[in-house]
Amino acid sequence: MNTVKHFIATILTSVLILTIASNTWADDTVCTTEEGLPGVTVDNVIVPGGVICRMYNAIVLGNVTVQTTGAVRARTTEISGDVELETNSSFGVVGSNIYGDVQIGTDSTFIAEFTRVGGDIVVGNGGFFRNRVAAIYGDVQAKGEKNNISFFRTNVGGDVQIEKATNASIRYSFVDGDVQLYNNKFLEVIGNTVNGDLQYNGNSIVTGGNNLVLGDMEGQCTNL
Repeated sequence: MNTVKHFIATILTSVLILTIASNTWADDTVCTTEEGLPGVTVDNVIVPGGVICRMYNAIVLGNVTVQTTGAVRARTTEISGDVELETNSSFGVVGSNIYGDVQIGTDSTFIAEFTRVGGDIVVGNGGFFRNRVAAIYGDVQAKGEKNNISFFRTNVGGDVQIEKATNASIRYSFVDGDVQLYNNKFLEVIGNTVNGDLQYNGNSIVTGGNNLVLGDMEGQCTNL
C-alpha cells in the first residue's frame, strides 16, 4: 500500500513540476511588424505602442496585451487567456474565440464580430465597444464617462451594466442576467430578450420598444 501511495505521490509531484515549469517558461512574443502573426502558435503576445499587429489563423495560448497606441486586427484566431487594452489602443476581431476576460482601457476601442468571449468585459472611461452577432459568456460592465457602447444580435450570459455613457445601444440581443442602465445621455433599447430585470434611471434620452423582459421592469423602461 505504501508503494502505491508513493507512486501516486510521485506522479502528482511530477505533474505539478511540469505545470509550474510550463507557466515559468511561457514566452512573450512581441509583435513588431506589419506581417504580424499569421498562422502561428505562441504563448503570450505583447503589442507595442504604434504597431498594428495582424493575427490571422493564430493560436495564442496565453494573454494578449496591447500597449498604449498599439492595435490588433485579428481574424479566425484562438486566444486562451485575457485581452488587455491599455490607454488609447484598439482591438478589432472577427470570427474568433477569446476564452478569458477583456479589459478595455481609457479611450480604447474594442470591436468584435462573429466572435465569442468566454469571460467578462470591462470598459474604461471614453471606451468604444461594439459587439455584433457575437456571444459573451460573462458580464459586461461599462461605468466610465463618455463611453460608446453597442450590442447587435449578441448573446450575453451574465449581467449588463452601463452607466454615464454618451451613447448606448442594445438591439435584438439576449441577456441571461439583469440589464442596468443609469445616467446615460442617449439610450436605444430595441427588440431584446432579458431573462432577468431591466432597470433604467437618470437617463437623458431613451428610445426603443418591443423588448421581452422575464423579470421586473423598473424606472424609465416601463414603456419599453
